[in-house]
Amino acid sequence: MLWGKGGGPAEGPAPVLFTSLSRGAAPGQLVYSLASGTLSALCEAQNLGAEERRLWNDNKSQVQHINVCPRTGNLACSVLHKTGNANIGVMIKGEPGINAVTEGDSIDTAPHWVPGESHRIVYQSPGVGRNREGHFLALGPFGIHLVNIDSAEMETLAENEHVDFLAPQMSAAGTLYYIRRPYNEHARVKPWSALKDTVLLPFRLLFAFMGFLNFFSMRYSGKKLSTPAGTPRRDVDLKQMMIWGNVIQAEQATEEEGADMVPSSWQLARRAPNGNEEVLAHGVPGLRPCERRRHRLFQRQRHLRAASGWTPGGGFEGAHDRAGDCA
Repeated sequence: MLWGKGGGPAEGPAPVLFTSLSRGAAPGQLVYSLASGTLSALCEAQNLGAEERRLWNDNKSQVQHINVCPRTGNLACSVLHKTGNANIGVMIKGEPGINAVTEGDSIDTAPHWVPGESHRIVYQSPGVGRNREGHFLALGPFGIHLVNIDSAEMETLAENEHVDFLAPQMSAAGTLYYIRRPYNEHARVKPWSALKDTVLLPFRLLFAFMGFLNFFSMRYSGKKLSTPAGTPRRDVDLKQMMIWGNVIQAEQATEEEGADMVPSSWQLARRAPNGNEEVLAHGVPGLRPCERRRHRLFQRQRHLRAASGWTPGGGFEGAHDRAGDCA
């Protein structure tokens, strides 16, 4: 068995997780990474899975965020170490092993090859904050960096102490696409939300207390504490009723999360070589390139859209939902 078993017979085989996926250099080729317990591997599939082979495996580190250079077939990835740090690594096509191209106390992720080249990679990275004893405290804001794997030279493209710059991708003309969001947004106190929570606190406590009593009344007597006027009593199986309630609540929560999956402060932006920055869309959690149709695919909440009219020079005309040509 390729991946073995977990810690004991009672646990059974360790689950195998797909941690990242990238198109290969040849048509119909896929490269993906797997993780199972402490084991990690890189695999390559030909003809959309008809043939498969393992490129690399290790039990001391894990790989994620893989990206294959379409020109050379070289593979860039983020190598996660047991210390919690992550560095950018490169596997040269036809050579064994992964060579580290970045180092330091940081978490370097989301590498992407610069189109038309075979030696420059853009990636995102936050600094790691530690106390005097060396224990982890927090992550700094994400910045975007450019590294040359031949000369080991690194250049910072975007950095701000109040903003995270994520999912960087660069066009052949030097236009940089990325997602920007406020740094540490979840930790900020919002006055209006705090005031609303304070006003509604007594009502929420009362509602929770009544729900608690109502649950026990239904559990042991099958009756609610109060019955709305004009509502006929129906004998319903309590277990089935609770299951329906859970399903309905789950569906309602899913619809609400769909609207607020990503706040509007997550912006898809581009920066021209002259430094001019333009916001293209709001509420965007992900971005993928589609060079064949000269599009940049991005996710808007739960919908996949395309930034149409993209050219190697960085032109942009609008967005639409017809992204099937880039699948």
